Amino acid sequence: MNIPWSTSKLRDIANVRVSNVDKKVYVSEKPVKLCNYMDVYSNEYIRDNIPFMNGSATPTEIERFGLQIGDVIITKDSESPDDIGIPAVIADNIENLVCGYHLALIRPNKDKVDPVYLAKQISTSRVARYFALQASGSTRFGLPISAIEEVEIPEPSKPEQAKIAEVLSTVDRAIEQTEALIAKQQRLKIGLMQNLLTQGINERSNLRYKQVPYSDLAQINPPRPALTVDVSKTVSFIPMSDVSESGRWVTRRTRRFGDVSKGYTYVAEGDVLFAKITPCTENGKGCHALGLVKGFGLASTEFHVLRARPHADPRFIFQWSIFSPLRSKASASMMGSAGQQRVPASFFDQFMIPLLPLDEQREVAEVLSIADKEIEQTQEILQKLRRLKTALMQDLLTGKVRVTPLLPEPSQEASA
Repeated sequence: MNIPWSTSKLRDIANVRVSNVDKKVYVSEKPVKLCNYMDVYSNEYIRDNIPFMNGSATPTEIERFGLQIGDVIITKDSESPDDIGIPAVIADNIENLVCGYHLALIRPNKDKVDPVYLAKQISTSRVARYFALQASGSTRFGLPISAIEEVEIPEPSKPEQAKIAEVLSTVDRAIEQTEALIAKQQRLKIGLMQNLLTQGINERSNLRYKQVPYSDLAQINPPRPALTVDVSKTVSFIPMSDVSESGRWVTRRTRRFGDVSKGYTYVAEGDVLFAKITPCTENGKGCHALGLVKGFGLASTEFHVLRARPHADPRFIFQWSIFSPLRSKASASMMGSAGQQRVPASFFDQFMIPLLPLDEQREVAEVLSIADKEIEQTQEILQKLRRLKTALMQDLLTGKVRVTPLLPEPSQEASA
């Protein structure tokens, strides 16, 4: 039979300390590694592979704020009350690591609470709402130590806490490994682009290929044809928010033709969209428009439309459009006032690329498309893992689903 959970104030199961160790280095103090705000904000687990900042601290500060395996650190200040109290767990034994400024160190009583379980409870939306209400400030918000100590923590038995922590940590490791695989695949793709787009599939020096303006291979912003479409019919619609920074059309939507027939950019099946406004250009926004309803659609006016000419492969045109050297040059060519700078269409008349034979363009595009597909498949796995983690946290940390059936019987624990 499952025993209902009791709750405890954080102060009853952990010691809370607010760090005053700043980033300044004083010769009169001892050198230390500083675990800073972004280290905690960006990592759920603090490991020894993080490049910590060098700092200094007094012996008293080192004794009080030196970090140990199992410590939980939270961000106690933020520019928004809705983004405060982000936790991380010290997962490795890291010599000479000290908790930095704008952070609170929570040292669990390990007889009462599992550190990972505690961090997961602090990361729930319930605690986030509580912290948002308790945070005070105008331009920067902060949590008083009293508010942190008052957090209510559900307290199942230690074995149940440990099992919950084990389950969630296992999913976290799977997420970390999948993120690392995506990063590796993306590095491989960048290397492939550098070789294949500039040297061709046979890796010949691009000096042997004729250099031509990008616009020789792609028509830039081709004229819009006359359309005879029922205004009540739906067509594909592509706002800037629906494309990713890696060149993917991630959200597909339709609109009534009558609602978007004017004031938007016409795009035909197979066209490439290239974001022309800052910071979307720099961030890599754009997509290859495939699968358009009725073979055409309307898009944001902040896209340039690039349409492959007969002697160019559309996928080759697309891969060049997301190639970082092109994006960098495009960003440097921007015109207009700050915040409203745009890449002129004339940029594509000036940016030179090697003119590969059409069959070689297709081979290059195929290799890069396969690499994209592999990345996309791994990203889908990552999204599934993140959804699984969210569901598990909602179920396990509220007691809605109990892990007690996974626990060994008391007799087994005793014999072990």
